[in-house]
Amino acid sequence: MRKLNVLLTVILLLVFTNCNSDDDASPQNTLSGFQAIIEGEIVDFEYSGGASMNSDGRQLSIPGIDNEGNQINIFIGENDMNAPVLTEGVYTANSNNTVSFAIDAANTFPNTQLFLIGGNNGSGEIIIENLDNESNIVTIKFSGVAGDNNGNTLQFSEGIAENIPFESF
Repeated sequence: MRKLNVLLTVILLLVFTNCNSDDDASPQNTLSGFQAIIEGEIVDFEYSGGASMNSDGRQLSIPGIDNEGNQINIFIGENDMNAPVLTEGVYTANSNNTVSFAIDAANTFPNTQLFLIGGNNGSGEIIIENLDNESNIVTIKFSGVAGDNNGNTLQFSEGIAENIPFESF
């Protein structure tokens, strides 16, 4: 009987030590709503309205604020009649396609530290993943390095603004 117990114990040890475990894999973030990972930390933004698309579909803006008073504004496209109409796709951050991040803007204006993906201070991309002009709902993703005028940078990754209602004007 003792040999049977020893044999059973050895078999159980072999089974449990050779099992694959997903615990060793690095965790994957699945962001939703209005969030981004900024410098490795997940930041939640509150969307309280104000997203808009100009009437000819050439420029979209989405504002948000986090619980520390930091403001985010996402702008895609141009307010120019010759600019292309926005569609689903990838937009390289530049002077027209930007993500601005103002640190503690409510308390430090006009000396707010402003970081920008796009423009002259940063690089990245904005993806319009879903654009429903009939229901006026948009989902975008964004990522990149945001820079300020003093050479400081913030890394944005996995940014999402999901199912955001917008007004056309």
